[in-house]
Amino acid sequence: MKLHYNIKFYPRACRSLQSHWMRLIAAIILFSFCTSLFTLFNPVYSYALISNVQEKKMGDKFIKVARKHFNFIEDDEIVKYINDIGLHIVEHLPNPLPYTFRFYVIDNPIPNAFAVPGGYIFVHRGIIEIMDNEGELASILAHEIGHIQARHIAKRIERSKVLNIAMLAAMLAGMFLGGGVASQALIRGSMATNMSMQLGHSRQDEREADHRGMENLVRAGYDPQCMYDAMKKVWNNKWQTGVDIPDYLSTHPGLGERLVYIQGLANVKKKSATLYRSNKRKGQELFPFVNAILWGKYHEVRSAEYHFRSLIARGNLDGSAYLGLALVQEREGKIKQAINSLAKAIE
Repeated sequence: MKLHYNIKFYPRACRSLQSHWMRLIAAIILFSFCTSLFTLFNPVYSYALISNVQEKKMGDKFIKVARKHFNFIEDDEIVKYINDIGLHIVEHLPNPLPYTFRFYVIDNPIPNAFAVPGGYIFVHRGIIEIMDNEGELASILAHEIGHIQARHIAKRIERSKVLNIAMLAAMLAGMFLGGGVASQALIRGSMATNMSMQLGHSRQDEREADHRGMENLVRAGYDPQCMYDAMKKVWNNKWQTGVDIPDYLSTHPGLGERLVYIQGLANVKKKSATLYRSNKRKGQELFPFVNAILWGKYHEVRSAEYHFRSLIARGNLDGSAYLGLALVQEREGKIKQAINSLAKAIE
């Protein structure tokens, strides 16, 4: 049996088939292009081994582990204040994130702050205490939000291929606890230790978080110079580092060289910052009072008293120093003096 070809039809069939494949290829290219654009402008939604739900589970697990090893500050005024600032920044992000952000203050004098997957951000009281205004504190939160936007730790977890949520939560807690006994109890074995080191931020991560953080800060209505001022204070306080407790410099490498980069970002953003002044958060005047509560209730007594008396001697006008001094005197059992200081605070 011979096959009979229709010579006239064959070219038409080829052209038809070719046209079909060209349309299919064009559709694939268009889909890939659209997907790339979506990923570019919404990096959190890019294809990943770890889903957003898994990130949240990891954050939830981390909280449970952290509460066993960290002392969290539960004062309503402080908790509300830090969350008000953080959520204000989140509200003005260029692209929404699929997380419910939560902000925590840890009772630790060492200046540090960190973020874990799922929208959980932690600041030590020590880093709040060295700030002079809300804008500087907001810049720390904006930077940590930048790490979550970029999914830095989540991406490192994906590369490490360790997807056991409980183990990862323990390793993260150990990494932020430092090198002491508690940390070693959380990170056991050389493999786990190496994995924990892999989860830490790189200098490239920090630069990206600086860039994103500056954008976040400006869009929320804060002065871009606040980020440089905040990071400079952290750098100047590097001598406070404890042997077993990590500080900001150990968990966020390369700060010294990044200061020049951050100042450059601030200079560039000064003009565009005027476009977002209407986003300025109300209630920023509360910062010195929140800081006074931290110093007065949680700082070492003698150091705190000296701190407040120095502020008063320099002419503290808003009454926050007297409030802090009253809290210190109450801790010392000096009730009459505390009442007098409180009266001066509300004059």
